[in-house]
Amino acid sequence: MKRIEEYIEEELLALTPEEIANTIDYECAELGIPLLPTKPLPYNFVAPSRDIEAYCIGGLRFDNRDAAEGILTVIKDYKVYKEDYSDYNFKYLSELNENDYSYPKIEQASYYTKQRWDEIETELKRQIKLNDEHKEAKKIYDAILEDRSEVVNALQERISTAKHRARRVAEIRAQWKRYLELAENNPSIALNFLLKVQDLREYPELMTEFTEWNLVSE
Repeated sequence: MKRIEEYIEEELLALTPEEIANTIDYECAELGIPLLPTKPLPYNFVAPSRDIEAYCIGGLRFDNRDAAEGILTVIKDYKVYKEDYSDYNFKYLSELNENDYSYPKIEQASYYTKQRWDEIETELKRQIKLNDEHKEAKKIYDAILEDRSEVVNALQERISTAKHRARRVAEIRAQWKRYLELAENNPSIALNFLLKVQDLREYPELMTEFTEWNLVSE
C-alpha cells in the first residue's frame, strides 16, 4: 500500500473505487484515525401516548376545564401582583392586568396518570436507554467521519488535479497534431507555433516529447 503523497499521476488516474477506499483506510491508519464503523441506524423513539389532559392555572392542575375556569373567575375578582427586583436586588410587587404575559391563564397539557405510568415505565426506560446508546454511537461515528474527511478530501484533490492535468496534456497534444498538419509535418515549425500559444514549463514531458520528435525527423 502507498500513502497519498507517494502516488504518481498515472497511478492516481488508474485507481479503482476499491483501491481508493483502501488508500483512505491505509492513510487513516498511518495517522491514527480509526476505521469508519457501520453507520448507526436511526432509532425511532416513540414515547407512549399520554392518557389524561390537564388544565393548568396558577400551579394547579385540573382534569376538566370548568374547574380551571372557576379558579380564573375568582382570580379576576382580586388584584394580582408579580414579584419584581430593583437594581439593588430589593423585592417589590407590581400589579398585573389581564393583558400582561405573567397574568394567570389556563394552559392545557397532556400527562400520564399514575396507573398508566406504572404500565409503561419499564418500556419507556428501555426506549430511553436505546435512544441514548444510539446518540452516543452516532456521536462517535460523526467524529470519526469528520477526522477521515480530511484524508478523503486530500486524496480527491490529488485525483482531481491529476485528471485536470491529463486533460490539459491531451489538449496540448491535439494542438501539436494540428500544428504539424499546418506545418506540413515539419516538427520544428509546429513546435514554434505551439510555443507561441502554450507555456510548456508546467509540462516538461511534452517539451521533451516534441523536441525528440523534432530530432528524430532531422
